[in-house]
Amino acid sequence: MKKRAFLFILLAGFLFPGMICAQPILSVSPLQLDKGCEETTDTIFITNQGSGVLSWSASVAIADTTWLSIVGGNSGTGNGFILVHAKANYGPLRIGSISIVSPGAIGSPMLVEVTQHNCTYPNWQYTITGNNHTILLQSTAQLSIENIPLASGDYVGVFWEDTLGNHSCAGYTEYTGISSIVIAWEDDGLTSVKDGFLPGDIFIWKLWRASDGVEFLAQASYMPVSPPITGQEIYQSGGMSGLLELSTDLSLVQAIILPSGWSIFSTYIDPPDPDLNVVLLDFSSNIIIAKNGGGMVYWPAFGLNMIGDLTIGNGYQIKTILSDTLLIEGTQIIPELTGIIIPAGWNIIAYLRTSPGWAPTMIASISTNTVLMKNSNGQVYWLAYSLNTIGDMMPGEGYQIKMNVQDTLYYPPN
Repeated sequence: MKKRAFLFILLAGFLFPGMICAQPILSVSPLQLDKGCEETTDTIFITNQGSGVLSWSASVAIADTTWLSIVGGNSGTGNGFILVHAKANYGPLRIGSISIVSPGAIGSPMLVEVTQHNCTYPNWQYTITGNNHTILLQSTAQLSIENIPLASGDYVGVFWEDTLGNHSCAGYTEYTGISSIVIAWEDDGLTSVKDGFLPGDIFIWKLWRASDGVEFLAQASYMPVSPPITGQEIYQSGGMSGLLELSTDLSLVQAIILPSGWSIFSTYIDPPDPDLNVVLLDFSSNIIIAKNGGGMVYWPAFGLNMIGDLTIGNGYQIKTILSDTLLIEGTQIIPELTGIIIPAGWNIIAYLRTSPGWAPTMIASISTNTVLMKNSNGQVYWLAYSLNTIGDMMPGEGYQIKMNVQDTLYYPPN
């Protein structure tokens, strides 16, 4: 009798193994959540692909749990689901994970990776057209802002330059630390306005830092031309380049063309030594006299510098012997972060942007307290009469302005 019972158990175990050793199998879906920046709640499904009892529990598997939490289904038995909540992301890209554990189950533990992109991003816009140039951005490329490596959530953009020196975006990508590409789109020849690169145009690079929303011009070095790489810094229709390095140049040079005679100049550069004797040293032989808004003078023929230092936000009247180009080297000023305090009455202000801008738009932040603005040619923006003969404010030029009361000017971003 015992022998028959043993044979029955052996046969049952062969035909129906679950009767002898029932074991659950943990199955989780999805295993990855790739989310936008908005606040969101998502569902993760738990199923038992085996037999026996599946008991499970879930937890956030990261040290910082302030943005990611489980709001339903922390534990359960059998099939079930977990509700995962992520707060809106106004910082860099962030990655967390949810751990699901089922003791004794095959496949336990399992991790669900949660990636959430940032809600802050650069104000770069581009047009998708018929042709493009692909630029490889390998994970090994050296990308840095002010000698600090890019962080996840920063952005890399490629730009083209028009005849006025304005930069327009032709493509960008968010930096995540893994290999990716930047697509540089070509101009659409069927439209009347240029909206992308033309063959032969040079790539201009910008980096955008998510931590403070500041963008930077960047210098690039490229992979050598070798299949599949067909080019480097020059746009080709259907071409392919590869970046080795992108880094910001902390020292920039602004070239300001000054006519002979009287004019008003300003700069968007913060020189390392602001003393006018240093800033204007190479140009001083062409200067008769320069004045600030308070009437103080720089008079090189007599070795006189009553102005002292070049002040960020100030413009200067200057009289030159010949038309020439003044070069000012230093760090580029961020216009939207640099307030210019303008007292009541007449003043001379700087234009801090790198590209032209419609005068009413540029001084909109102080328009309620502004009476009149003039350029060195006598053209005006007269607010009471909505009269703008200045047109665009221009980099390198300074402007006389009359205020009713003191106010602080912030220019729009470049």
